[in-house]
Amino acid sequence: TALRDKVAPASCDASFALQMCGKPHVIHQCACTCSAARVDPAASHRCTAEDDAKVIAITPGGRRQFLRILKVYMARYHAAGVVNAWHIWENGRLAEDVAYMQELNASAPWITLVPFPYGIHDERARSLKGWPHGIKLFWDTQRHVTTCGVRVRFDDDIVWADSPARLAEFLDATRRSRGVHPVLYANTINNPLWAWAQQDPKTGTIPNRLPRPAWPPFHRFGMNSLWRRGDLAARVHRLALKEGPGYFRSNRDVEIGWGRYSINCIAWLGETLRPISWGAVKTDEEFYLTHDFPSDANSSRGNLMHGGFVVAHFAFGPQKEYLAKEAAPVLAAYAALAGV
Repeated sequence: TALRDKVAPASCDASFALQMCGKPHVIHQCACTCSAARVDPAASHRCTAEDDAKVIAITPGGRRQFLRILKVYMARYHAAGVVNAWHIWENGRLAEDVAYMQELNASAPWITLVPFPYGIHDERARSLKGWPHGIKLFWDTQRHVTTCGVRVRFDDDIVWADSPARLAEFLDATRRSRGVHPVLYANTINNPLWAWAQQDPKTGTIPNRLPRPAWPPFHRFGMNSLWRRGDLAARVHRLALKEGPGYFRSNRDVEIGWGRYSINCIAWLGETLRPISWGAVKTDEEFYLTHDFPSDANSSRGNLMHGGFVVAHFAFGPQKEYLAKEAAPVLAAYAALAGV
């Protein structure tokens, strides 16, 4: 199956699009894009026991400057037996980034580069490549991967990640949440949702160390929105590098209701996603997984923030202009922690 292929299929078939959508061309709104031409939607629900036993890390990628750091942590997780495979969804904009992902693909059998799912004549899909909405296409075509076993998604700019033992516990928590919480969020440095919890005056791990972000955390345009303020991102990274990212760790789990939240590092059980209709992720994976998915999965309690596994997320788009002034030393410090 494609799950076991070194390189997942990426060719398009107009007849498949016609069959699935009733139109003679591949349409991004439907589940008709590219490598789906070789994936039977019905078969994607038939996971083997071997598939369900696997833990696959997924990274929509990617930028070389960050992936060179993330690969260190992925290698540690694989060596410890916590992660069986790392799938990189090739959503790169620059040729040098794509070339680096190809190098990663060739470097180890447990790393798979999944080509961007567009067809020769699919100009709409081409226009999405390298942008967040381009990731949606992978959710259509990689259901044979996302609906089996335990899956953990890392942004490509995760620049520090906790120990294999901490990840193993995070994945166990995901298994224990079967039927209750569809998605678990890792404790993320530089994430608006987590910043609110980390800076809680009574229960937070860093109370009074930084200006507390606006609530609700998905309100991105408030004056104190971490999502848009690179100066706050720089401060939280400096604190993490000074104290050690583990300083943010917490033994507290927090249920969070439905709403749009950033998904820098999340985990889910494939079986929960399996009954969801083909093409459910319309344009935005973030909105679907944090807002629509809990409802589709019949969860009355929403998703769960898990405090015991910490990752550091480098930057959101609006933060980059400010961070560009001091990104080099911050990134170099995280690279040093990774040993690269």
